[in-house]
Amino acid sequence: MIKKVPFSNLHLSIREIWEWFEFSQKASDEYKLKIRELLLSASAVPIEFHGMSLSEVNELFDRHRKESENILCLNLLVSVEAVLRIEYLQRVYKKNKDPLSRSFRDLYREKENRVRLDEDILRLWKHHHPELKG
Repeated sequence: MIKKVPFSNLHLSIREIWEWFEFSQKASDEYKLKIRELLLSASAVPIEFHGMSLSEVNELFDRHRKESENILCLNLLVSVEAVLRIEYLQRVYKKNKDPLSRSFRDLYREKENRVRLDEDILRLWKHHHPELKG
């Protein structure tokens, strides 16, 4: 008997991830402009910027932007993996009759939930749908 894994539905969609990224970038850009204006007008700046030059502030925000881009990439990868793993399990649970679903059930009997994305799930997708290879 198949022991079903409950789905939390907590993974973010690609759209939600992108919206988070754009929102974060806009907020960061606005904050950077505010700090630049304060530095150029010799006004008081938040303590984390005390003693920094304009180029140091730019470098700091550039590092934060790169880190946000890295986080974006990881979030996208995790989201896509979640979709593929959920699809794998749903095909197993629903007992669909197509060849890919049958192969997924065979794989499930062997490995259950301990499947690897690249070596198991994607390998079977490529085998049954070679037209999707890119």
